[in-house]
Amino acid sequence: MKFVSKVFMALCLSLCFGAVAANAQVESDVTIEANIPHSFVVEKTTLPAGKYTVKAADAFGDPNVMEIRSASGHTAVYFETEGVQPKQTPAKTELVFDKVGDTYFLSEVFVGGDETGNRLSKSRMEERLEGKGMTAERHSVAALAKPFKKVAKKL
Repeated sequence: MKFVSKVFMALCLSLCFGAVAANAQVESDVTIEANIPHSFVVEKTTLPAGKYTVKAADAFGDPNVMEIRSASGHTAVYFETEGVQPKQTPAKTELVFDKVGDTYFLSEVFVGGDETGNRLSKSRMEERLEGKGMTAERHSVAALAKPFKKVAKKL
């Protein structure tokens, strides 16, 4: 009986993880490249203007954890997202920012042609600014989605 319970539990877990993986927004084999013309905040980190790549962070095993990395590779931030379904399928790949006051906050990531995207939760700083009566303006930065090339390790 214990064996049947373990098999049933394993089957349930694999179905759950399969459903989560099917709900992944940005595919793990896609890297988004963007030249962001202004400094911006991701969670608690302020990043300077510049060239960045955004991709799913496979290392965490959670399809909703993403990574943004500077082109130089010196700066990287991991952040959590949730799935978002836009009113219509985006025609272009873009990073969407909420501008509150003079501060830009990364808020959404879309790959052109995909029916779903990724949304970041509002940071405490963004909520605090909006609580002071400031309103968010949406700004988007065009980006390029490229297949991510995995490097094979030599044994």
